[in-house]
Amino acid sequence: MALGEIGISYNDFYALTPRSFTNIINGFRNKQYTESKERWEQIRYLFYASLKPHLKGNPTLRSLMPLPWDNETDDPEANETKIETPEQAAAIIKRQEEFWAAIDIKRQLKKSKSKTDFDGISTD
Repeated sequence: MALGEIGISYNDFYALTPRSFTNIINGFRNKQYTESKERWEQIRYLFYASLKPHLKGNPTLRSLMPLPWDNETDDPEANETKIETPEQAAAIIKRQEEFWAAIDIKRQLKKSKSKTDFDGISTD
């Protein structure tokens, strides 16, 4: 993929760190996704323009041909929980504490079942 589709040279590919390569792959995939969305938007517009003279009423582009990303928002705060009272904040903190306590218990159980210490040295 790196040498073919993305077009990275052989020497540049081997000079990349795993993190750099992952960033390049993610950027390439985002570019492909954006191009695909643009093509589908063009198809939707052509579909709408060809049907519009034959339709009654005034339907919208999105109502005639909904696409998966129509409901996506670019606003990062859209999915955040709004905390309005101290009780809500306390409830969220309590849920987080319970979540992490459960993870700590699982780690302790896993550690107690293991016959090695943290450094991988056997305790037998």
